[in-house]
Amino acid sequence: MYMNNDVDMFIGPGCSTAAEMVAQLASFWNIPIISWVATDPIFNDKSVYTTMGRTLGSFSKLAMFLMDVYQYYGWKRVAIISSNWLLWDDAARAIALTFKEYNVSVPLHIAYRGTPSKRKMRRLLIESKTVSRIVMLIVPKQDRRNFMLQAYNLEMTKGDYVFYTIEMLPEDDIIDATQMWYSNDGNNEKAKQAFECVFHVSLAAKTGPDIDAFRVDIANRMRRPPWQEFLPLAKGLDMMNIYGDRYAAFLHDTVLLYATALNRTIAKGQNPRDGTEVAKNMRGIFLLGMSGNLLMDKAGDREPDYWITDMRADGSFRKIAELTNVEEGSSMVEENNCNERKLQTLGELCKYQVYRQLEEPHWPGGFVGQKYAPPDVPVCGFKMEFCPPKDHTVMILIGVVCSSVFVAVCIVFGVYMYRRAKFESSLLLMSWRLSWEDIEKVTKTRRGPASVGSGSEGSVCSDSRSRSLKDAGSEPSIGKASSSGYSTFAGSSSIGKSGLGDLKGQQIFTMVGMLRGNMVAIKHINKQHINISRQVLMEFNDMKDVIHDNLNVFVGAVVDPPNICLVWGYCKKGSLVDIIENDDIKLDSVFKYSLLMDLTAGMDCLHKGHLGSHGNLKVRENSAKFSTSGTCH
Repeated sequence: MYMNNDVDMFIGPGCSTAAEMVAQLASFWNIPIISWVATDPIFNDKSVYTTMGRTLGSFSKLAMFLMDVYQYYGWKRVAIISSNWLLWDDAARAIALTFKEYNVSVPLHIAYRGTPSKRKMRRLLIESKTVSRIVMLIVPKQDRRNFMLQAYNLEMTKGDYVFYTIEMLPEDDIIDATQMWYSNDGNNEKAKQAFECVFHVSLAAKTGPDIDAFRVDIANRMRRPPWQEFLPLAKGLDMMNIYGDRYAAFLHDTVLLYATALNRTIAKGQNPRDGTEVAKNMRGIFLLGMSGNLLMDKAGDREPDYWITDMRADGSFRKIAELTNVEEGSSMVEENNCNERKLQTLGELCKYQVYRQLEEPHWPGGFVGQKYAPPDVPVCGFKMEFCPPKDHTVMILIGVVCSSVFVAVCIVFGVYMYRRAKFESSLLLMSWRLSWEDIEKVTKTRRGPASVGSGSEGSVCSDSRSRSLKDAGSEPSIGKASSSGYSTFAGSSSIGKSGLGDLKGQQIFTMVGMLRGNMVAIKHINKQHINISRQVLMEFNDMKDVIHDNLNVFVGAVVDPPNICLVWGYCKKGSLVDIIENDDIKLDSVFKYSLLMDLTAGMDCLHKGHLGSHGNLKVRENSAKFSTSGTCH
């Protein structure tokens, strides 16, 4: 184009990447170039881009505006999360560079590629929350809402953290919910709560009938030759309701700026083809363009106007602060709620940049006002570095003691519950319960005149008329129960098979039988039925658990009618009465003392145990032991 045409100036390109090469060539050829979109901070260096001007302005200006805002709240630390796409990347880099230049700490600046997953958003937010309470989200609209939903899930939207989101160019000064947080994914309630801690920053857009008519006219002109561009029609709209691109106003002001600078150059008698002179004459221009107040700074870049919007109860975002460029003498400067900063005096006009706080900020929880702004750093720091640990020795000791007591109580309770469960299980197991069919009964078959003593209660002792079976001409017989309850046998062969040969010639003192190879005494209970209650189970269980060398063993009980009985260990020597009345046994003092010691030991065991009582006394072998009917030998 330069070689084949007589070029006076370049307009654009809009993209920063393309504008970089064109601006360098324009500087080399000394041709003026004005871009309406290029925002990369590299264009701030006018020693390289000597003939360049911009009508959208540098995002470094946005950083300066934000520093005024942060100073208002006392913040000096910011984390930045941005997309690396086009203007978002330009804005993030420009803001980060300007912040660092003016000693605003940026401990975290992360730029992601493409569309981040929820997991990545969560990770980025977790990183940011560990270094700053003020987070800037310089991301496209579709990512902005998802980031805030993840912040809600991380409990970063309750007032401890503040989020600033950036919009390149809004449609209006009142932003409705659909442009910020409303969607059809079912998370609108969460999103609305999350956006309560969001302040939305954007370029100030000129709005009203004039700009609407201008954008419609742009769309109509684009349909004519030589452009013949047809924008797609939305459903329900006609041709007259199609708007041109929002950045068309900045392109319009690019031509207006060049014409004004060119007139200045010609008026000064300078060469209108000299790009350096034309660029110098752009500086200090102030005019009202289609994109708003167009104020050019001393570097030939626009001083943009900015808005800050805050969410209201209806979910819309409304202006609470603005930065506006005005001429000296404007009524805005005279208002009480303005903070003015004199920028420069260029030419015949003195220009001002006015920051106005229009309304008090709203914070999560319904709080209103500057005083509720959270600090950019927690009082104790992010890692408790500002709050040295206190001596918690006493608290630790109390905690250890309480924990130990708790553990001990848990152990005791656990042991108690285990033993109780075991006890209940043993009750239900009824290990004492016997079957009548399992007992082999022994009876006496007489072969001559004889008398056998009868006893009572367990091991029944014989009286003085008892004689041995051998002397009575009878032998014990063993067999399974008959219908009468006992059967008889004869002959020594039967005795030998049952292991009862040692009874031959011995005196039997009570009803006996064989249970699992052991001689037992059987005591019938004169009852038709026994109700096995819990109390009965406990009593039987207690009797079964009593084991001592001087206490007769409770073997068990048969509770199935009609043979209800108690089964005890059999005392072969009979009762103490049998010994005393037996003239063949001489009771010397040593023997008597031994019996008394055995009786005392048995009684001591009973008295110290849970039974606490005893019946009559009997003697077994060479030691005495307690039985339900007395001491057995």
